[in-house]
Amino acid sequence: MEGIRRWLRGTIALICIVGIGSCGYEPLDPPSIAVEQQPLETLPRACSQENAFGEAVGKASSASGLAQTARSREEWQTVVLYWMQAIERMQAVKGDDPKWAFAQKKVAEYQHYLTIAKQQANRLPQSLPFTSFKSQIFDEKLWLFLSYRAALQTPDILIVGSSRALQGVDPIALEKNLIARGHEGIKAFNLGINGSTAKVVDVLVREILTPEQLPDLIIWADGVRAFNSGREDLTDNAIASSSGYQELLRGKRPTLPAASAAHSQTCSSRQGILPSIPKLGGWLGGELPAIAAGVGEIDANGFLAISRRFDRDRYYQQFPDVPGLYDADYQNFTLVGEQTEALERLQNYLQQRQIPLVFVNLPVTGDYLDETRQGRERQFRTFMTEQGQKQGFTFIDLGEQWRERLEYFADPSHLNRYGAVLVGEQLANNPALPYMRTKKPDAVLPALETTPTQPRESETLILPTPPLD
Repeated sequence: MEGIRRWLRGTIALICIVGIGSCGYEPLDPPSIAVEQQPLETLPRACSQENAFGEAVGKASSASGLAQTARSREEWQTVVLYWMQAIERMQAVKGDDPKWAFAQKKVAEYQHYLTIAKQQANRLPQSLPFTSFKSQIFDEKLWLFLSYRAALQTPDILIVGSSRALQGVDPIALEKNLIARGHEGIKAFNLGINGSTAKVVDVLVREILTPEQLPDLIIWADGVRAFNSGREDLTDNAIASSSGYQELLRGKRPTLPAASAAHSQTCSSRQGILPSIPKLGGWLGGELPAIAAGVGEIDANGFLAISRRFDRDRYYQQFPDVPGLYDADYQNFTLVGEQTEALERLQNYLQQRQIPLVFVNLPVTGDYLDETRQGRERQFRTFMTEQGQKQGFTFIDLGEQWRERLEYFADPSHLNRYGAVLVGEQLANNPALPYMRTKKPDAVLPALETTPTQPRESETLILPTPPLD
C-alpha cells in the first residue's frame, strides 16, 4: 500500500506541475509517462483545503460512473486519473477534521479501485497517435520513446535489439554506473523490441528516427539469431507491409501531437452521495485474471524487468526442450545475406553522423548451447569480430560468461532483471565502451527528478548473486 501511495504522490505531483491540475481536470488526452516528483506536501495547493472531502467524493463518483461504461483504454485511463484525484483530495482532509478517520479508510478503498482501473487500462490497446507498424510492442515502444524524448530529451545512449535486449540491459543500472565513473547527467533508454533482427534495427534507427532523435551512442544487444539471413524475417515482413511503413516511404515519420493547452485548474464543487462502490465487482465481471508481463510492464526507460529465475525442472514441465537442429531461428543458417547488408547500411549511416555502435553478444545458458547452437555461436563470434574490425564498430562478447549461473536468467536464452543489472554494470565499466559525452544539454529541460524515491529491487552498482528460489 505504501508503494502505491508513493507512486500516486509522484504522479499527482507531475500532474500539478505540468498544468493538468490536481482537481477539476477534465482529461482530453491520456498521459505519457509518469515521473517521480518531490513529495506532494511540498507543492503549492491548486485547490482549497476547505472542502477536500466533498471534492474527493465528487471525483470518486465520476470514476465509478465512468467505469461502468468504459470500453477503451483511453476511457479507463480517465478512470485512473479520477481515482488519483479522489485519493489526493481525500488525503487533503486535515487531521483535526471530524471526517479524518473515515477519510483515511476511503483513501485505502480508492487505492484498491485505482489498481483495478490501471489493470483494466493495461489490458486494452491504446489508440496510437501515429499509424501502426503492425506490431503492438513496436508501436508501443516507439510511442514511449517519443514521449520520453518530449518529456526529457534525446537519450545519450540508446539500447536496441530484440526481446533479449528489452529484458537484458537495464538502462538505469547503465546510467548509475556511468555516473559513478564521472559522466554526470547520462540518460539511457531501452528501445529493444520483440522479434527485432538486423533489418528491423536498421529500419528503426535509419528510417524511422530523425537525426535529431539519435543518441551519442547506440548499444545493440542481441545474439546470433538476429543475423541469420536464411530464415524468414516475420517481424520485418510485418513492418514492411504496414500502413505506417507506407507512410514512412512517403516521407511521413511517426510523431506525437503537440501538447494541449493548459486545462482549467478550477476546483470541482460537486457534492453528492458516496459512489456505490460495491457494484465494482459486477461491472468488472468478477475476479480479474493475472496479467502476463507485456507492454504494460515496461518501465519509463523502456526496460522490461523480469524477476523470474530460470528453474530447469519447472521450465521444461511447461515448455519443450527444442534442440538447435530443429529451432526455426537457426534454419537455413547463413551469416551472408540481407541481415548482414542491414548491418552494413546501419553502420555506414552512423559513421556519417559520428555515432559509435557497440554490439553486445548477450549471455545464454549452457542449457541453450547444445552442439548446434554452440557451433553457430563460435561462427558468429568470429564473424562479428571480423565485421567490427572491417566496419569500425565495437564487439563485446558476453555470450558464455554465465553458462551455469541460472539465477541471472528468466529462461534458457533471456536474462532476468538481476542479470540485466549486471550487464548494465559490466558495460559501463568496460574499457571497450567508446562513450564520450559530445552533446550539450538542451537549453531548457524540465526540472524533473527521474530517480524513484523508493529504488526498485536490485538497483545497485554491484549486485550480489541472488539466492535461488
